[in-house]
Amino acid sequence: MRVVVTGANGFIGGAIVRQLLNNDHEVICVDYENTRCPQQCVFFDPEEFISESLWKITQTESSKIDAIIHQGACSDTMNHNRDFMMKENYDYSRAILNACNRKNIRLIYASSAAVYGSGIQGFSENTELNIPLNVYAESKLNFDNHVRSRNDLSTQVVGLRYFNVYGSDESHKGRMASVVYHFHKQYKDSGVIRPFVGSDDFYRDFVYVNDIVNMNMFFLKNHHISGIFNAGSGTERSFGDIAKIISKISGCKIDHRKFPEELKGKYQKFTRADMTNMLSVGYDVPITTLEQGVSDYWSKLS
Repeated sequence: MRVVVTGANGFIGGAIVRQLLNNDHEVICVDYENTRCPQQCVFFDPEEFISESLWKITQTESSKIDAIIHQGACSDTMNHNRDFMMKENYDYSRAILNACNRKNIRLIYASSAAVYGSGIQGFSENTELNIPLNVYAESKLNFDNHVRSRNDLSTQVVGLRYFNVYGSDESHKGRMASVVYHFHKQYKDSGVIRPFVGSDDFYRDFVYVNDIVNMNMFFLKNHHISGIFNAGSGTERSFGDIAKIISKISGCKIDHRKFPEELKGKYQKFTRADMTNMLSVGYDVPITTLEQGVSDYWSKLS
């Protein structure tokens, strides 16, 4: 199978590329810089890839694209430039969708649990949502709604609403990397990890990147399934739980720090993926527990 991965240099995109290669698929990497893609992959710049001339070249019988796993996006939730965010996350995704529909290419794309906002409306994909907390969430929700509004789609289209993904190879994300990564950095710098005050009261659905890869592979294999699905663990755990797991693993001390002013009122208190729809279509791969995932990830960081 010939598969395109956009955002191939990214945390999740890179993990998907590696798994596709392990499964003996041919991979085309799309990203702004060719700094992290394996040598055996063909590489394209995003603007070059989406051009009509390139689509014609890649859709000849000898070079036909079977599926696109679209991970490319601006994921910085603190970026408030609406025009930029909509261009990167909404307009580009629409262009990908339109091309896939015209050329009968399957599309699996990354949405986000950020669409649920504060969570007051719950965490079911079937809920009508209208309260994103930032422009990143708005861009993701807008594209989900656009997909659902299309009654002309003739190919598989799957949206996966990622919850709090953590795991190896995310250092390049900087401030957007997972709390596990930041705790490890603090541990290396001082031997102490510093969660926010009140961390035991903030709950997230933390999901290991290996599970996210498995979910993408499931839909790639099951081309008859379309829809928007939550991609999480289905269990909420606190930031305090992660700190305690790491303290147990490493023996480090925990020293709480003040909650950042800029996050007040913009920080979800609770998330938990409703995995009913995912399970109903036959996904049955066991989910990694937080203890298992953090321990495995920590061993790779150390």
